[in-house]
Amino acid sequence: MVRIFWPAAALLLMVGCASHANSSMPAAAASASGISGSLSSSAGASNPAALSPGPLPTAQAQGQAYTLQPGDVLIISSFDDETLKRELPVLPDGKIYYPGAGGVSASGLTPQQLQDKLAAALVDAKILREGSQIDVTVEKIVGNTIYVTGQVKQPGAFTTSSSVTVMQAISLAGGLTPFAGRGRIKILRLDGGKQIVFRFNYNRVSHGESLASNIVLHAGDTVIVP
Repeated sequence: MVRIFWPAAALLLMVGCASHANSSMPAAAASASGISGSLSSSAGASNPAALSPGPLPTAQAQGQAYTLQPGDVLIISSFDDETLKRELPVLPDGKIYYPGAGGVSASGLTPQQLQDKLAAALVDAKILREGSQIDVTVEKIVGNTIYVTGQVKQPGAFTTSSSVTVMQAISLAGGLTPFAGRGRIKILRLDGGKQIVFRFNYNRVSHGESLASNIVLHAGDTVIVP
């Protein structure tokens, strides 16, 4: 009896091992895929839409680079010539004024965009050699200030280093009080001397509805929670 069943047992053992090896291969591949996906996710972490399972029509702005505003203070430096280093404010007209290159529009640009634009202006002015690079660093953020007032726990002015939505601004203000008119929130914006009013329903947005109303706030916007 032993001689008959040992080969059969061995055969069953071999089949079982092969089956286990085959079933573990997809798991190993999935594990490797997970590592690769983790690296890709890390590299693309600045784009929340790439990581989010659902569409974010306005929340994509959460990952937007900071855009310069009047009042911000910048450090301009060159990798090729240390004498070109300057500390410059973004003036109320939205421009920076670099000696010899005149005014360069900065408001609304990211530091990288201004970097490319200023480099071209300095090359045209014969201050910088063709192909040389400069660096734009935001030394002090002053211009990107929004205001939240009314029935929030910590009303006030908030200066942020990136774009924020209405929901994020309310969060910065500590959230709503129990007495807040959640469906009657307004955002005031001054655009070209004209006052614009946006309406926001906290309850609807928090339930995944009316997401388009969760707009990205501009510098100077005021969120009013009645």
